Amino acid sequence: MKLALLLFLIGFADSCLRVQSVKDLIPVPNSLCPPIKLLDQQGVQTYLYGSYLKNMQIWKPTIGFSTEYNWLFNVMCSEVPGASSFYTVMFRKDQNPIYINRVVNNVNTFNQQPIWMNSLRCDQVTDGSYQWIYYDRPQEDLSFACIADVDSCKCPPINGEMGVRLEERYPSDECSMYYASCSQQVDPLMPLIYATVESRKQVIHSADFITQLGLTFYEDLLCVKTSESTFQWHYSNLALDDVTIGCNTIENEFGSDIYCGCGAYLPISSYEQVAARDRKKQYVGAVVQPQSYKPGCQFDFTCENGIAVVFSDNYDPIEKPSQLFFKCVNNPLSEYSEMWLVDGIRLINPAGACLKIIPSVSEPSCLCPPIKLLDQFDIENNEDGNYLKNRQTWQPIIYMESCYFNVLCLPVPGVSSYYTVMFRSNGSPLYINRVVNNQSTFVEQPRSIGDMKCDQDTDGTYKWFFHDYPITDMSFACQADVESCNCPSVVGISNHAVLLETRYPGAPDQCSLYDAYCEYEGQLPFLYSNNITINTGAVAKTFYEDLTCIKETSGYFWYFFNQKLENFKVGCDTIENAFGSGEVCYCGAFPLITSARELWSLDPQYFTASIGTYSFQPSCQFHMTCEEGFFAVVFSSNYKSLRVSNSRYSKAIMRVQVADGIPIKCTYNPLSNYLRMWVVNGVRVLNPVGACVKTH
Repeated sequence: MKLALLLFLIGFADSCLRVQSVKDLIPVPNSLCPPIKLLDQQGVQTYLYGSYLKNMQIWKPTIGFSTEYNWLFNVMCSEVPGASSFYTVMFRKDQNPIYINRVVNNVNTFNQQPIWMNSLRCDQVTDGSYQWIYYDRPQEDLSFACIADVDSCKCPPINGEMGVRLEERYPSDECSMYYASCSQQVDPLMPLIYATVESRKQVIHSADFITQLGLTFYEDLLCVKTSESTFQWHYSNLALDDVTIGCNTIENEFGSDIYCGCGAYLPISSYEQVAARDRKKQYVGAVVQPQSYKPGCQFDFTCENGIAVVFSDNYDPIEKPSQLFFKCVNNPLSEYSEMWLVDGIRLINPAGACLKIIPSVSEPSCLCPPIKLLDQFDIENNEDGNYLKNRQTWQPIIYMESCYFNVLCLPVPGVSSYYTVMFRSNGSPLYINRVVNNQSTFVEQPRSIGDMKCDQDTDGTYKWFFHDYPITDMSFACQADVESCNCPSVVGISNHAVLLETRYPGAPDQCSLYDAYCEYEGQLPFLYSNNITINTGAVAKTFYEDLTCIKETSGYFWYFFNQKLENFKVGCDTIENAFGSGEVCYCGAFPLITSARELWSLDPQYFTASIGTYSFQPSCQFHMTCEEGFFAVVFSSNYKSLRVSNSRYSKAIMRVQVADGIPIKCTYNPLSNYLRMWVVNGVRVLNPVGACVKTH
């Protein structure tokens, strides 16, 4: 009964029909339209996205033209010996094929042949030529072929999972042609195809659904012969392995509602979603931007920032400068079936994203990720570096050989003082070079970075390591340093007398660049800001290479590195007086926490934590080794608390778990060999304080 309800025939006719003989190229009578190609097996091989069909039995159809409309034509595939089941297929250059009719055991499953191509029209395009248009997309090399469908019993059986009912549609020479339904007739449960696609688990909503009967069918499911003479299921042009049919909801499987009859559309909101779909690694490191759309049977998908990209399971990503148009249209194979089209291309499981593509530099022999080049907008989206978002920013030049590289920032008009800055997504920025009045303050550019290497991480991937810790999304930018005369004047503290001497007299746009001296031996010039005291890590005389004036919405403020300074002054004192702890190398103090009050005042998440004993002593390079059950944490004034990593780089080109973890270092500041800085987990920290803790 269900079969009888489904198999009705709809025909199209023309009272006056001209039929062309079978040739390779069919001209369109009385028209400027391009000729229509007819393909055999050799012709199908030349179509990139249709060549998966090249090993099938293939023959040419016939083309008929309307006498009323010059561009209206139909296509007919006739039975050939040994093939009573076959598809009529439309091919076009650089697009996947479209199945436009199916015949099973010499019976059309939907339309009667010949099939009128009402979805095609011939029209003039922007360059003045006439082209075939399919759903608003010009078609190049429009072609047709007949493809035999006689191998389905040679493909692996398709099994139904628990809760699925499968009912044969056609005689036994067509295997796995089913109606599928869910034993629990509960909306919105529906049968879905589950398969493996390129080693990935995949779910497909067929969009072939007869609502009044509660049946799903699979008109696009075809068993294809491969070049190895094996047989593989394809849904449209998507190759499938391990195919089963199961019941679930669209929301559960796709995280999105069903739109019209086409199934889900997934808006991409995270880079992880991009990476999972970026099979050719075209968008590595791209930044996901907000998108705008109102889903329906037809909708625009627009991007205010970045390019519009739609990913799918069966086609390469489609991208446009700012907008893509989605259509849910009738599948030519059945009035009960729909399909998504974008730019005239059928897509399975489309997912859209607005992506900002960040320029990058890579070297084929280097296995590490490309090095990105940032602009001002990119910095605004950098979590730990967006305090620099208002600075004039331009991209540097990267010189790269294998995995060794250096960075050059060239001046731009009106800017004679600037920094070269390294950004990443798992740490604060790092200033690696400073230019004042067109002269580098330390060594000449281009600059390399010490203790930076490319190596293999514990998960087998290659990453950039800074002081033995992996960093992600390594990027560089050049940033103007021309605001210092807008910041408050630097003054000394009267009862902590300090002598300030101008470093670069006459340098434009540079105020308060000083060397600092103390009158009494044993004292050092410190930076004071409200409740924060900062030691610059100077080896000999004290100077402030990391001191810079930054514009914010509410005004101009001094920053030392990434630490904002308010009520900023300079004064002299001893390390012991200023920090309550003795000096460790040139970096200054590294006190250890001994009271619970001090611990939770630094980070409330450790309010109930216990403090362990310390079997180590801070030094120029040391391991925070804690007793069993405790772990090492470093707190600072400029960064969130850091749980010290328990793995480190080894010379065996791998990272291994070790008891003492990555060492904490007092190491060289890239801005000068006469400055030092504390580094923990690859992050520069100011005023570090350590603890061994156990949480409850």
